[in-house]
Amino acid sequence: MRKTRVLFVDHATTVGGGERSMLELAAALDRKRYHVTFALPGPGALAAALEKAGERFNYYRADPSLLKFHREKISPFSFGWWRQFTRVLGAARDLRRVIAAERPDLIHTHSQKAHVFATLARVGPGKPVIWHMRDVLRGRFARAVMDLLAAFGAARVVAVSNAVVGQFKLARRKVTLVYNAVAPPESLGPEFVARTKSAWGIPRDARVVGCVGQIAPWKGQHIFVQAAVALAPAFPDLYFVVIGSSLYGARAYRAELLRDVRRAGLAPRVRFLGQREDAAAVIGAFDVLVHTPVEPEPFGRVVVEAMARGVPVVAAGSGGVLEIMEDGREGFVVGVGDAGATAAAVAFLLDDGHLAAEMGVLGRETYKRRFTVERLCREVKLIYGEATGSGIGPPAVSVEAASILSAPVREVEPPVRKE
Repeated sequence: MRKTRVLFVDHATTVGGGERSMLELAAALDRKRYHVTFALPGPGALAAALEKAGERFNYYRADPSLLKFHREKISPFSFGWWRQFTRVLGAARDLRRVIAAERPDLIHTHSQKAHVFATLARVGPGKPVIWHMRDVLRGRFARAVMDLLAAFGAARVVAVSNAVVGQFKLARRKVTLVYNAVAPPESLGPEFVARTKSAWGIPRDARVVGCVGQIAPWKGQHIFVQAAVALAPAFPDLYFVVIGSSLYGARAYRAELLRDVRRAGLAPRVRFLGQREDAAAVIGAFDVLVHTPVEPEPFGRVVVEAMARGVPVVAAGSGGVLEIMEDGREGFVVGVGDAGATAAAVAFLLDDGHLAAEMGVLGRETYKRRFTVERLCREVKLIYGEATGSGIGPPAVSVEAASILSAPVREVEPPVRKE
């Protein structure tokens, strides 16, 4: 049987949540059936991860200023945005060189700029491009641009949540809802948790509440810090961990978080650990995961990673989070930007260890039922078959996703801490 040649394209050189998802999907694909290569704009942590995994990759050239250009600046009134257009064409032209050399049957893109580069690059080779859309864009103009490009240039758009699906109008018939997935967690045990805490300078018998994600204003780490300030006096054995770095700028925001922690006198109990390759594993050392985005979350991968580890979650109820977890089952869903409700929900779980453990068990069950890489591969395989004409195409919404979307979302009041 001839293998289907798939070229994965990303514009990042670092490893964020989208890149981890891409790596896990690639690792899970049946290599007897698929020949996978990667195209990146240059060396960095992502190239190192691919090399470590034994994956084959090529570099294409893209102007550094283009790679750093933030999607918030996409505006018809921004001269900087229009000035980047020639650089976009340059990146697409060099990516076309890689495509010609690799001769893929299809191109699978995994980031915003990669969608644009590959869609423009395919004009020459004429290969189908599948977008893996992991973002909720701000602003009507940015959405309209991507919607128009997808409508005319993408063979299929894979949306990781219904929150992402809703951005597309012209290209809606091409959009397939396929929920994200995470790799199965290793069995770590209590000794791993104890060692992890010790490495962080936290007493082994202390409790830990943590958040994980790129440090950026929209991710809402300031809400986590505010909740920590509220929780600290009532729980003297509680420590707070922030995992992530300002991958796409936002250094000033990180500095502001550090100042707020120092002003509150919490520096001895708060750990900023930066970006970590083992983030999905060390979540297992948390008693509660807190996720506080202040804008719609495209999916919420870290929430699923916590559920897979059996860690209860307190999350802001926006975007994809509402499709992942049910309030009162795998944890608590609280109001967006509500530090008080976040602190109350965490306190509720810390006060009731039995409930926290029960929610952890239910979270693990939800992960196994809905968010495994095996399920993701089955659905991606259908999309690949449709794009290459070698199989039956997928429905616009996967069967599993449709059943979830049709179920009512239960809303409850944020918990009040027991006195």
